[in-house]
Amino acid sequence: MQVVRHAMEKEIRASLRNNRKAARSLAARQQQHQDQHDQHDQRQSPQRQERATKRRSPKKERKDQSFYQPSQGEGGHSKSDPPHQQHPHPQQHPHPQQHVPFHEEKYMGGILEQEQQKVMSKVQLLIMNEYHMSRSNDVASMDPAVLQPMLRSALIKYARQGNLDAVRDLLDAGVDPDTRLIEPPRRTLLQEAARTGRTALAELLVANGASIAVKDEDGFNSLYHAYNSGHGALAERLVSTQAKSVVRRGRK
Repeated sequence: MQVVRHAMEKEIRASLRNNRKAARSLAARQQQHQDQHDQHDQRQSPQRQERATKRRSPKKERKDQSFYQPSQGEGGHSKSDPPHQQHPHPQQHPHPQQHVPFHEEKYMGGILEQEQQKVMSKVQLLIMNEYHMSRSNDVASMDPAVLQPMLRSALIKYARQGNLDAVRDLLDAGVDPDTRLIEPPRRTLLQEAARTGRTALAELLVANGASIAVKDEDGFNSLYHAYNSGHGALAERLVSTQAKSVVRRGRK
């Protein structure tokens, strides 16, 4: 057991080092791209200034200005143009609008609120069915200290049943993805999924923030349970999924 534990800890440390190397490599590539962009702007700036100077330089005066001027009619207006088009006002260009991130657009607030209401309505329906409640107001008015254990219990039930849609709704509602089972050694849902080889459930939990490093009361994490039960491929997928999840959260 000690050999397996040391091997698992060594693999976790190696995966964390690889994640840090990948993050540093990504930052270096972004900095290199920014430096190239700055150098390109510096090379282009003298040419832009020269073109702007040429545009601002006055044109050569013609020798006979009167030959090119249209004849004047009454009121000093040209006969060729209508009076209302003689001296048009210069067109004022509006100020360019600043770029606003997509998730900060005004209309996104209503969309996100609607999605949140949909998720909460699904969660209320799950709780009502689980505890035989008759009205959704009973769920909305409950004390959070009472509601949270009910939500965790529902998450455990639907995870055991393999109802991934219900599990996803509960996780979207904010239920802890590292919820533990009641029975000793108090494994997390991820550890139980890794032990039983339930790949879809395990990846869903990791994508929503469950940690592969959390240990049960016996001191074993999810990777140990996966390898010890003969699910080595699942353990490797868990490491890859958690690394991608960490990168996504770092970009937000």
